[in-house]
Amino acid sequence: MNIGERIKNARKLLGITQEELGKKCGVAKQTIFKYENGIITNIPIEKLKMISQVLDISAESLMGWDSPDNEIESLMNLKFASHLKSARISSGTSLLEISDYLTSLGYELSTDTINNWESGISYPNPSMFLEMCVYYGVEDVLLEFGYKESPHEKGEDSNNLKELKHMYDQLNDKGKEALIRQAKFLTTESDCVKKENFRPHGA
Repeated sequence: MNIGERIKNARKLLGITQEELGKKCGVAKQTIFKYENGIITNIPIEKLKMISQVLDISAESLMGWDSPDNEIESLMNLKFASHLKSARISSGTSLLEISDYLTSLGYELSTDTINNWESGISYPNPSMFLEMCVYYGVEDVLLEFGYKESPHEKGEDSNNLKELKHMYDQLNDKGKEALIRQAKFLTTESDCVKKENFRPHGA
């Protein structure tokens, strides 16, 4: 794994875009792209330090001097554990319920075992993991566990949504209600709605 691949993996683990990383480090999105894809290999040390600070990983690890793959693997394990716990909670399943379910399938484990999985201390084998995903109702495992990007989280739409959410979060209750009313109004205006989504009044 080279330095560009380490930067890319660490960035994706934190769920930030090339543009966001670039802004925080004072470089263009295209520069981050070139770093990650090996087009630029001689990264200035001051930029490397800034990237390491944003990605919460040592510059030595990014350079490959300090067991970087182990550090990145640890980050990946923690992210997997977090997604596993989130999937369980979102499905309304308790530790005891999933433990009993897996036990009924012939696996020998306890709630402590599952708690360890959700803490990144240990991990289920692939068959147990898939059984858990089925029980939790996870439809797209790769998407749920962050191994591929949602089509709604890419490009300009993603940036617009983030900006809109940021503005929404700044409003008080009265402001939020006003914003929602305005959004509802805009969905009734033909020049503001995608043609295939527009529905005339009373339709």
